Amino acid sequence: MEWGLMWFDDTVGRPLEAKVSRAAMHYHRKFGQPPTLCFVHPAAKNGTDQVEGVQVETLKTIGPNCLWIGVGEASRQQKRSAGGTSPSGGRKRRKVEHPLQGEDQA
Repeated sequence: MEWGLMWFDDTVGRPLEAKVSRAAMHYHRKFGQPPTLCFVHPAAKNGTDQVEGVQVETLKTIGPNCLWIGVGEASRQQKRSAGGTSPSGGRKRRKVEHPLQGEDQA
């Protein structure tokens, strides 16, 4: 996953499944497509591998009570090959060149 939504939920007693579900709903509302991947702190994972179609994996650099949720690379590749749009609304990134690049600078 190249980028995603960082979600913080320190609600005591709320299970990981509920936290992932809430983050997924917010992601879907914000970006117009459902997420497929969520990274959590290793101590947060309680044996849950998937929540409502979102794969849950651990990452040491994710802080406690934080979730990094977005679309995994495999899902992005499938959407591109099927003609779907990205969360950026189908906008393509383009390389911006410096105005003086390639000119003879004497």
